[in-house]
This record gives sequence, C-alpha cells and structure tokens, in this order.
Amino acid sequence: MPLPITDVTSYGAVGNGHTDSTNAIAKAVTVAGARGGTLYFPPGHYLVGGSGLGSGIEIRVGQPLTIAGAGSSLVTITNTNPTGGLLSVRVDHTVVEGLTLDAQSSNTRQALGVLANDVTVQYCRILGGRQFFAIYYAGPSGATPAAPLYNSGNRLLNDYVSDLVDNDGISWSFQENSLIENLVHTGSRLALYVDRYVTVQNETYRPGPQGGGTAGFWISAPSDHITINNFTSYGMGGIISDNGVDVSTNITIANERLMVPGNTLRVDAARGLTIRGCNFGTDGTILFTGSMATTSVLIEGCTALPMIRFQGSAPVSAEFLADSYPSVATAVPHRQTFYNFNSGRPVFSVNGGVWGNRAGGLFGGAPATYTVTNLAGYN
Repeated sequence: MPLPITDVTSYGAVGNGHTDSTNAIAKAVTVAGARGGTLYFPPGHYLVGGSGLGSGIEIRVGQPLTIAGAGSSLVTITNTNPTGGLLSVRVDHTVVEGLTLDAQSSNTRQALGVLANDVTVQYCRILGGRQFFAIYYAGPSGATPAAPLYNSGNRLLNDYVSDLVDNDGISWSFQENSLIENLVHTGSRLALYVDRYVTVQNETYRPGPQGGGTAGFWISAPSDHITINNFTSYGMGGIISDNGVDVSTNITIANERLMVPGNTLRVDAARGLTIRGCNFGTDGTILFTGSMATTSVLIEGCTALPMIRFQGSAPVSAEFLADSYPSVATAVPHRQTFYNFNSGRPVFSVNGGVWGNRAGGLFGGAPATYTVTNLAGYN
C-alpha cells in the first residue's frame, strides 16, 4: 500500500456493524486527501449514511488515493442512507481495492459512482440494490450521444458484482480506452453506453432474481471499437442496439459461450461486426432485427451456432467463414437454419463449414440475395 497510511479507525471509525462511522471516515478522507498515500480499512463492518443524494464516502478533492481494505472477505462498508450512494470517486488515478461495498442490505443507490479518469477498482465485492445501478461510471458532465465526451483509462479488475436492479447493473457510460476484466456478475446487464475503445474480457454473467435487464451486455449507439472477449453467459448473449439515428461501429464478440439453451445474441444494427470463435450451444440464436442497416458482418470460426434469424426491416450484409456446427439427433442431419421473416432482402455469403436447411429457412420468407460456396453436407 502506498505510504503514508491513514487508518480510518484512528479517526474514530468503528467496524462493529452497529456504529455509524460516516463522520469519522470523512475526517480520515480529508487527512488522506491532503497527503496522499492510502486510506486504510482494517477488518470489520463499517456503516456509513448521511442524507440526501450524496454518498456516504466522498473522494472529491486532494491527492490520488489508494482506498484499501484488508480484503473483500474481511472488510464490508454498508450504506444506510436509502436516497444516497455509498462511495463516490471524483479524483483521477484513485485505486479502490480489497473491500465489499454494500448498497444492497438497505436498498440504497449506487454502491460505487465514478466521475474521473484512470480509476482502478480491483479485488472488490460490489453489491447493488433494487433502485439504481450497482456501479455508475457517468462520463463527463454534459455528454450526450449527439455530442459525446469521455472519461478515459478506467478499469474494473477481478471484481465480483451482484445487483437487484431491473435495469443496468453496471452503467459504463461515455468511457474510452478502458478495461473490464475478470468480472463475475450476477444480476442485471452490463451497459456500455456510447463508449469507444473499451474491452470486456473474461466475464461470467448470471441473471439475478429480477425479471428484466438480463441481456448480459447492452452496447448502445453510437459506440465504437468495443471488444467483448471470453464472455460466458447463463442469460442472453447480449444486445447491440441502435438509437434510431446512429449505429455502433467496429464491434467484436469473440469466444462467447451461451450456457443455457434458447438464448440470443441480438443485433439491431451495426457497421463492422465480427462474431468469432463463439459457441452458442444447441439452441442459440443470432437475431438480426431493427430498422437500420447492418453491414460488414463476419461470423467466423464458430463451433456451435444453430440458428440465424433475419427479422428486421433493414438489409443485412454478412459473411459466414469457416464455421462448423454439431449435428442434432434427427433422421436428416440439420446443422444450421436461416430464418428470413420480414427482412428487406438481407445479403449474406457462406464460405466453408457444415450447413443445412429446412422449410421456412434460407429460401423462405422475403427474397434474399445470397452466395453459397465450399460447403460440406449442404441439403
């Protein structure tokens, strides 16, 4: 831990799970902010509260700090103010590590809010309630999809997140050059809202008990250069959305696995989409829908992708390259189905792999322009 170390218990904080330590921690924050180093939480259960929309712990001014606990299994900070957040970070280069941030027990607002650059949150447990995001990276003040501004360099590393909100469990908004890696997330979706050059790597997602918001991830337009790699989902495979005006560009979904049959990766619209090395199980779907064109799609090297649906009103231009699909237990091998329901003439090509067709599939529905080459087992 960077020196000097400011121990919150030296300023009156008590980790007994009963005593409100808001004022004591605020004193420690003031001292640590003036001299830098580490704001340290020894093992214990600390309560913070306050009133209004403010957070129980505010890092607003001063030197960059490492806010460190003895370990997420040893240190819990619980917010008791239902109208406010728990930890707010507005100082660049802050590090948060080794803590459990609990906004779930009292159903408060966000457990973690960040409005800064180069903030790293690692080895933490972050627990969100039912009324707001568990984690909220808001982006600079005044940012809009039409006129985006960005915070840069923020990272979530090796964290566990649980939320109960029926919306976005994690709101990663107006972020660039950032990384989310080794995340275990139970609850609602990861929302990548108007981001650019963001990588999400090695996430395992499970839906929580809430009924909605369980898309896995949601990429909102106009995002650019988003990479989702090694995303394992026990819910949906995610949504790449448009906003009716803009689409996202240069999106890569690599090595995604859908663990529950019948789930979908939904593409409303995109320009430049690569889906590579994915396994969508025995009953998964890529659904192309929406009213804006989807162009320059490459689906490559997928080992299980049973169903493709073109269901929007706008054209889709896609290439399928070197994909292979497992057989299903039917009299005639059936390895791939194209559905073309109400689409405005999708354009796609198939090059390599093992494919099949059935009534209402590739040649059914509205006319399509297609090229089929170098196939094995086509019927």
